[in-house]
Amino acid sequence: MLGELLNNALAHLPDGGSIDVTVLDPGDGTAQVVVADTGAGFDPADAERIFDRFHRGAGAGDRRYGLGLALLREVVTSHGGTITADAHPGAGASFTVRLPTAHPPARRGRS
Repeated sequence: MLGELLNNALAHLPDGGSIDVTVLDPGDGTAQVVVADTGAGFDPADAERIFDRFHRGAGAGDRRYGLGLALLREVVTSHGGTITADAHPGAGASFTVRLPTAHPPARRGRS
């Protein structure tokens, strides 16, 4: 998950840009990872659609979204988590992943 987010950030990072990774424990039974970059960003209207397979954003020109973010969302949700994207056109983007820190104990059948 982290590798895919970093690869995505690197693909959109200009020379001299930066990537910040923050890991938080908000105290609600989840771990939160935020990957933020100083790349070109994207249209805020695409914040949900960039997770769709092969979505191409408005004004994307030759920039296409492929399978990476779509598959990443599938992996995150299969582990009970969520992923969101925030756009900062011309100033980068940030992706926030929230994953449960522990699963509740499995229920045992009644005897």
